[in-house]
Amino acid sequence: MAAGSKTFTTPRRDCSEGADQAAVHERNRALVARAIRRPLADVVLVGVTDHPDGASVNLEYGWS
Repeated sequence: MAAGSKTFTTPRRDCSEGADQAAVHERNRALVARAIRRPLADVVLVGVTDHPDGASVNLEYGWS
């Protein structure tokens, strides 16, 4: 997986336990797939890191 990546900054509450995490990831994956004109199956979650503001997380999606 080295062709590219896109990072979304998302409120931490949207990725916390009890939140609809699947919906957040599907929305982000669909946005990336549309932008790079690739099938949705090519876009995967690569990593989650803390955002410096403390109230958000960075969700990184990649494709090959």
